[in-house]
Amino acid sequence: MVESLGFWLKATGLARDGDDARSGRVPSEIADLVSSYDPYCELPGTWWFLHLVLATREGTVWSWFFNDHSDRIFDRASCAEAFLQFTRAKALRPASDAMALKDVSCLLSAYAARPGVDVVDPDDVGACPFRELGLIVRHQDHRQPVGAVQLAEQRHDLPARARVEVAGRLIAQEDRRAI
Repeated sequence: MVESLGFWLKATGLARDGDDARSGRVPSEIADLVSSYDPYCELPGTWWFLHLVLATREGTVWSWFFNDHSDRIFDRASCAEAFLQFTRAKALRPASDAMALKDVSCLLSAYAARPGVDVVDPDDVGACPFRELGLIVRHQDHRQPVGAVQLAEQRHDLPARARVEVAGRLIAQEDRRAI
């Protein structure tokens, strides 16, 4: 679990590697910004901001999925295959089959909300706050492949990079409402 927390802290930009091997991961400038406006990460604007940090990290499954992947309905296997083809065409070190499946599975489990589930139980260790953004929804149509997911209708056509400034504004608006 500690490794998982460290991974997510680094992936979202909340932590960076320390200056020496003994210091491990240390809070980043983004962590300082978030903790000054939303120390408990309760505001939706904070999660949108962290999503945009993930989606703008070049060379990651998040960047590929939210900026380049165009399928609206897909299953885990076809999504992993599309990611694998993308990395083979673009990356200096393409992902292996197993790594592509692992990365796509991580992304989908973090973002794919179950249909009809509005509230995330904080005690559910498998729950991820990114699900509350509603960007990906598990599909219930039995005519679709097992495990099919669908991009939510509110998905923006603008690349994530173009929305970074908007996320900063969202945090500021949410912060003013909380005061």
